[in-house]
Amino acid sequence: MPVPKGFKHSEESRRKMSAAREGKPHSEGRKAKISLANAGKVRERKHRKVCACGVVFLTAAQNAIFCSLRCRRAAKGHGLRHAPAFAHFPKQCAICASKHELVGDHDHVTGKPRGILCRNCNLAIGNMFDDPQRLRVAAKYLEGRLMRLYVAGPMTGFPQLNFPAFHAETARLRAMGYEIVNPAEINVDPSAGWLECMRADIKQLVDCDGIALLEGWAKSRGASIEQYLARALGLRVYDARNIIGLAGDMPVLSTDVIAPAEAEAA
Repeated sequence: MPVPKGFKHSEESRRKMSAAREGKPHSEGRKAKISLANAGKVRERKHRKVCACGVVFLTAAQNAIFCSLRCRRAAKGHGLRHAPAFAHFPKQCAICASKHELVGDHDHVTGKPRGILCRNCNLAIGNMFDDPQRLRVAAKYLEGRLMRLYVAGPMTGFPQLNFPAFHAETARLRAMGYEIVNPAEINVDPSAGWLECMRADIKQLVDCDGIALLEGWAKSRGASIEQYLARALGLRVYDARNIIGLAGDMPVLSTDVIAPAEAEAA
């Protein structure tokens, strides 16, 4: 049988040699020789190296690169943190400030470098699909916080400034598990000026996760401003009538319609 160029043995010979070696243990004499050769042999760690994670370590291997197996695994496939594009980032995790098992993090859509993270933080945001909203929900879950909604609606021109409607909706939503910010509880003085009330309300609105709009909100100047500000800030905007429950950090809606500002304003 012809032997391929570059090989010393034919394919059949290689197959026979492989079969002969398979499962063949060392003889007792061979084991004794190996044991005798290694007896008393101490590998002196005399080479001073600096790991990619920044740790200085001593090793017996002159070609050692990493201080541990974990660092080697962390660097495998993530060597881009050593690329020039990451040179200006601090050599620590941008989230937890750890200096161990660092990797380069980049935007998976644009490919642009975002910073340097430790392996754990990089895996965490990756498992959350790089979704800021999902991460905010996870933080609230860990902190035991509820979804915070601001109730907005018309007041001026209504009997008792429409406070009964605000209180009724607040009680209904709180019974479902929401944390509610009620302007009727913020501005208890009916003689307070419109601008004074709006200033107090907006301070509370910006700290909320979303806004629940009462019926007739589009005819109210203050509620329209609050609705516009909530959308501009990226808060969730709902028609209060559609909210029928709470599942985790997401309202359960009776319809798929989310507060159509244009439709009601029209």
